[in-house]
Amino acid sequence: MTSKFKNRPNVHYVGIGTSMGANLMMRVAGEQGDNFPLDAMVSFNNPFDIWLSINLMRNTPYEKFLAREMRKNIMFRPKTSEEERKIFE
Repeated sequence: MTSKFKNRPNVHYVGIGTSMGANLMMRVAGEQGDNFPLDAMVSFNNPFDIWLSINLMRNTPYEKFLAREMRKNIMFRPKTSEEERKIFE
């Protein structure tokens, strides 16, 4: 990421993240400290406490919607067993 920014020294970069993307951006910024290449960040709908967020979603319509959407994007390994496949159906 740093290599993309070094060619333009007079440009300021801002990161914008939503949901888990915002969480990841904030975490990496915290870990890298002064080495983080962005000058500012905007974080929307960030689940700062991921375990609290997961537990608050349990048994809600959103949890079912999220599970259904995630199933659409799952790529099965070539040697996925029938038992493993049934878990996600």
